[in-house]
Amino acid sequence: MATWWFDPVPSQAAGPIVIRSWGHRQGAGPRTRPGDEFVHDERVDGVLPTGGRVSVTARIRGINPGDWIVSAKVLAPVYRERGRSGRSGGAASTLPLHAGGWSWRSWSLRTSEPHSVKTCLAPIARVPAIIPGIWAGMVTVGLIIALLMQQAVLTRLGLQLPQTVTVFLVAIAAGMVGAKIRFMAVHRHEGRFEGWSIQGFLTAVAIVAPITLAVANVPIGMLLDVSAPGLFLGLAIGRVGCFFAGCCAGRPTSAAWGVWSSDQRLGMRRIPTQLLESG
Repeated sequence: MATWWFDPVPSQAAGPIVIRSWGHRQGAGPRTRPGDEFVHDERVDGVLPTGGRVSVTARIRGINPGDWIVSAKVLAPVYRERGRSGRSGGAASTLPLHAGGWSWRSWSLRTSEPHSVKTCLAPIARVPAIIPGIWAGMVTVGLIIALLMQQAVLTRLGLQLPQTVTVFLVAIAAGMVGAKIRFMAVHRHEGRFEGWSIQGFLTAVAIVAPITLAVANVPIGMLLDVSAPGLFLGLAIGRVGCFFAGCCAGRPTSAAWGVWSSDQRLGMRRIPTQLLESG
């Protein structure tokens, strides 16, 4: 994983930006083997001229493990620098590009030179504004709280549904399987397998839950009623995990109320859809 950042040119119209990165493995020697070098182009769309600083994280796959020296430059766009009169003129140039790091203390990008990168497993790679493992942790907390609230509602109403915990856990397990299957099906062309899909989760739960309820002889309407408060609270907690995991990210914005966040690839000011839904 290699991260670069740049400041968009305010006078430049929004358009695609192409960043070429290349690198070689340290200690490879004069006789390089396949996988000891790479050249990778990353196309960036949706950059707003007034949206503020942007980071780009490239995933390089199919290379040999070890320490790498990585460099990059902007291939496009090329623009004309403006003269004193405000008219376009002067020499053509590209956007200045910097090797990027991240500071949680100041919530900002920092320059990292020279850019030496060590290969690692994709789920634990360092990406600006992303906390590895946060999604699974927050979703687990949300599920536990949802289950506890469900039981609290049952107790307060004086209802006895001893099978609800079993039904809940079976439906959740089926949902996790469905979430993984759909994500892999959608992103198979990218070679990505470390994510989840809420649509697959809901589809699996909608299929499995009624069958499990019928087998356990649990009234469907009553169970949905006592589960609704906990499920909404659990979703609100899980969506905070989505924000720090970079999934379900909002569109880029130049609005002052936008929040600088990442979709695991592009860090920029975005509409905080995860936090809005959580609220």
